[in-house]
Amino acid sequence: MMKIEVNHDYIDDLNKLLANFKMDNGFELSEDSLFVNNILDFEKAFSLNVEFMGKKSALFLFKQVSKNDLRYANRRLIVDFLTREFGASYPYGVLLGIRPVKLVRKWLNIGISTDCLRHILNYTYMIEESTIDKLLSICYLQKRFLTEGEKAKKSVYISVPFCPSRCSYCSFVSNDILKFKGYLSPYLDSLKNEAYLKLSEDGLKEDIDCLYIGGGTPASPDLEYIRAMISSIGRYVDIKSLREFTFEGGRPDVLDEEKLTYLKSAGVTRLCVNPQTMRDDTLVRIGRKHNSDDFVKTFNIAKNLGFNSINTDLIIGLPGEVREDILYTVSEIIKLRPDNITLHSLSIKKGSRLSVSSEDVLNYDLSDVYLEVLTMIKEAGYNMYYLYRQKNIASNLDNIGFSLQNKECLYNIRMMEEEHDIIGLGSGSTSKNFSKNSKISTSLNPKNLDTYIQKYSYLIY
Repeated sequence: MMKIEVNHDYIDDLNKLLANFKMDNGFELSEDSLFVNNILDFEKAFSLNVEFMGKKSALFLFKQVSKNDLRYANRRLIVDFLTREFGASYPYGVLLGIRPVKLVRKWLNIGISTDCLRHILNYTYMIEESTIDKLLSICYLQKRFLTEGEKAKKSVYISVPFCPSRCSYCSFVSNDILKFKGYLSPYLDSLKNEAYLKLSEDGLKEDIDCLYIGGGTPASPDLEYIRAMISSIGRYVDIKSLREFTFEGGRPDVLDEEKLTYLKSAGVTRLCVNPQTMRDDTLVRIGRKHNSDDFVKTFNIAKNLGFNSINTDLIIGLPGEVREDILYTVSEIIKLRPDNITLHSLSIKKGSRLSVSSEDVLNYDLSDVYLEVLTMIKEAGYNMYYLYRQKNIASNLDNIGFSLQNKECLYNIRMMEEEHDIIGLGSGSTSKNFSKNSKISTSLNPKNLDTYIQKYSYLIY
């Protein structure tokens, strides 16, 4: 076992960092001591000691340093110790946040040279060179979407928190549409009321150029419900003039030709049809009610209807899948030539069935096959355009959005890089307002359906 003694202020931080390492011998944290080796009772004295299988490492700081300096010192010691002594791999070094591209942009915006930035990312944050290449590439591609003129525009996100069933890996706000059918009508009424409250401000309509309907599975209600929802939003958003209108269709078992035809006529420019895998046995295992043929059929209908952009989500690391399954899925998707491919590394999220399952979710390192997949997708003509990370993500990896040239998803970039106002409507949605001094004001909608419906239940629209 590994024993770590650490100042209580940083125990949670280290817990998160250490959880990213796959150590065969396991580890445990000790919270028994506040300061180890608190020599001369220095008020700011700090020490961290690591001992594992006879190997030791320690860090001592006896100077006036900030809490943030100490936090990164903690992380650097742990990462250095595990990589040097035990060959552990952590592509993102000491970074724990979900938005690493944002950090790179912050440094570039102050005028630092690329070479100098590479040194900072590698030395200070201990990020691997291949990961630095990836972050810089995405940062430079996003530059034209994050100009001052672009920042003046606003996006609207609408949550439709209903699904035909819950996938085993999912922790999003979602409700079984059969069990919660009675909530559909009052939910739409509350959504209309919230839209009036947040979108009826004079002049706002002209600033909104991006609309994203997500979930859940927004296509799970019937066509009339979808029609009524989009029509009500059309009172406050000039749909015809939008630069981008994404509809997260999601699963092919709820997307028929009639719905797809309506969505195209309603102004949807970007459609998401998400197979996650092309292995039918895996689809059954994760709780999907469709097969790979259903996906291909739905994808081809959408493509023939002429949507400007079609996205497909894939997950690597799904239960029971090995290298050959992952490569097969990616090769089959590339054959279809979607405009966007969003590649997710499995993250075991709190609240998902996998988080409490006794099933052996992943018993091998995904790093090698992940690199193979990146190469396959890039060689097929796709560029990385946005990236984010999650807690408990498989093999310390990331989630990456790939795009054919000029097919990047505007909303994904804005949402992840946090430089635009985003107005969230619906259960579990988040609104973010950005001031000129880069401060972010965030407001969250209730995740619980009853609470959300009650909050906006009074008729005002």
